Amino acid sequence: MSMDRLYDAVKHKGPVCVGLDTQYEFLPEFLKARDITQAEKLFEFNRRVIDTCKDLAGCFKVQVACYEALGLNGMQAFAKTIQHARKAGSIVISDVKRGDISSTAALYAKGHFTGDFETDIITVNAYMGEDAVSPYYPYLKTGKALFVLVKTSNPSSRDFQDLSMGGSTLYQLVAKKVSSWGEPFIGSSGFSAIGAVIGLTYA
Repeated sequence: MSMDRLYDAVKHKGPVCVGLDTQYEFLPEFLKARDITQAEKLFEFNRRVIDTCKDLAGCFKVQVACYEALGLNGMQAFAKTIQHARKAGSIVISDVKRGDISSTAALYAKGHFTGDFETDIITVNAYMGEDAVSPYYPYLKTGKALFVLVKTSNPSSRDFQDLSMGGSTLYQLVAKKVSSWGEPFIGSSGFSAIGAVIGLTYA
């Protein structure tokens, strides 16, 4: 199970997650000067980071928006980044924050747990309820995992997530739901294949 593998990786390598939320502006000048596409430059940067950090980082996280913004070439860089990290034996979290009705969620699950964009763990948005999450369950049985948005780090998260609902905040109630959804998927590490995103910017 990916969450058990993540637990083991953190235990042996350390609790660092390297974010590959790579934007062109971040690149060193020697890469910017190369006669290749922006997307190819992003992948070359990512490849160097992965090769340097793979023995030190518990996992890598790739933010899909950085690559979607560059069109088809960008999505090729996204795919190649994930594939390179996974071939190196690293756990990859694809930060895609998908959240939609069950029929659409099933396609998102297929799109990120199989094929060109296959990854180990993805982020999903549960604020539409369990049928925005349940289509991913079959993939959890094959070793994949989820991190579900519970309390996010953006300032306006308080607009909804901090609302009082009968003595608890909305995000606390969501956390309880996420915990209950994860109970059938607890692995050998004692952790579930369903985790929670808890932003600590506004702890």
